[in-house]
Amino acid sequence: MDKLSHWARLVAEEEAFQVLGKAALRARTQRMMPGEALEIDCREISVDADCYERNLVVQMYLSRQEVKEIASRLAPAAGLMLNDSDLPAYFEKLIPHLKNYLGQRYDTVLLERAQEFILERIACPMEGPSWRADI
Repeated sequence: MDKLSHWARLVAEEEAFQVLGKAALRARTQRMMPGEALEIDCREISVDADCYERNLVVQMYLSRQEVKEIASRLAPAAGLMLNDSDLPAYFEKLIPHLKNYLGQRYDTVLLERAQEFILERIACPMEGPSWRADI
């Protein structure tokens, strides 16, 4: 495994990224509805429907700065000794590897915005508007 892929794995296995798995399980077992929210490990998670309204998804926002701090802290464990001037360029190289690893390993989509990342994961399929009626 190359150093960037190893670094991406370490970052993806960080607790901040693992919260979404717990949220998906809770949303599924509590049969939550789009528009609801939950909090896990002091992180707010929103529950929504996917664009086709076929799946219930959980979403979480992480700032670029927070992800950059996590990546910076874990770089030496991946064999990368980066100084402050190297970090921005390597961070940009890390993102595609991180997206790939999160998608393959955790079925999590990582979307980029200007100063934040959105992590999204399917919690469960929705069986139409009355899918919760049997509770």
